[in-house]
Amino acid sequence: MRSWLLAAACAAASVVTGCSHVHVPLASPSVYAVHPEVVAFHARGVELRIDVDVYNPLPSPLATPHYRYALDVEGRTLANGRSGVADLPPAGIGTVSIPVVLPWRDVAACTGGLDGRADVAFDLSGAVTLPVFGDEVELPFVHAGTLPVVLAPVCRAVGTAAVGGREPDAPGAVIVEIENPNGFDLDVAPLAFALVVGDRAHDGLRPEQGAAVVGARSTRTLRLVGGAAAATPVVTQAAGVRVRTTGVLDTPHGPLYLGD
Repeated sequence: MRSWLLAAACAAASVVTGCSHVHVPLASPSVYAVHPEVVAFHARGVELRIDVDVYNPLPSPLATPHYRYALDVEGRTLANGRSGVADLPPAGIGTVSIPVVLPWRDVAACTGGLDGRADVAFDLSGAVTLPVFGDEVELPFVHAGTLPVVLAPVCRAVGTAAVGGREPDAPGAVIVEIENPNGFDLDVAPLAFALVVGDRAHDGLRPEQGAAVVGARSTRTLRLVGGAAAATPVVTQAAGVRVRTTGVLDTPHGPLYLGD
């Protein structure tokens, strides 16, 4: 089939010069490169895009190629799938983009946990299937790489405290402990904090001081002031109380999006 494909490609590329025919042979379609990229980190996982660049030497588009893939971590397949994508352009390189979402809990199950890990190794394999002259041509691809581990900070309410000119028994700040499990510093100042009691959220909390950098793999105590700072010590220590964080944090590997 491949020899027939090459012959058909050559015939399609024939050009007329005077009274003679000059045949310009064209190669078969092939995978040019594979580029896994992080789209975003989330509290529960990481969103990837795998771009597979395919070279189409033919003078016409290749309609609706399909793909299949499998992504393995520590020998265990965490993501796989198949689908169709848009046409590939003629006489050039087109990109087949494969979306992948990896939950951190699944990655941790493969690696025995993520504590202290800066990255995890993965192996990617798959194929792009192209319809060419009525036949299907399968172009396999493989790629080995590493995925940065970027985890959400853990925030716990531990009490309240007076601020400014308040009386000692009049709480004006919520005291929280923020744990950074990553191997790099995190500035949590851009986050919006809320004290959640049952199904009710007390919004409007923010760090008392502007900068709120939590060191790599460390825990820092912060005072949060704002709309919910009138909460009592009984509330912050009651069952079902948690601190909700929303917003975007900058990391060395890309944005980390937090939110329920």
